[in-house]
Amino acid sequence: MAEINIDLNLNIKIPDTGIKINNLLYQLKKFMVRIYFAMLKAIFSAVEEKAIAKIKEASSKRYVLNGRQKNHRQIRTPYGLF
Repeated sequence: MAEINIDLNLNIKIPDTGIKINNLLYQLKKFMVRIYFAMLKAIFSAVEEKAIAKIKEASSKRYVLNGRQKNHRQIRTPYGLF
């Protein structure tokens, strides 16, 4: 089983006074979509790089950049298309 390390830094500005919990949760919900897609992109990139290296090692002429499909593949997630 492979292990993927993702370093994720978030900078969030929270006012000292006048913060409401519901507003904080709403803003966090908006962040979650970007965090989710950033993690998906990192995971899929790592898996793709490993697969490309494996294919090139087996047969260097077999690998074709972006494959032979005309349309990009999309994955339907709870947060939208990826």
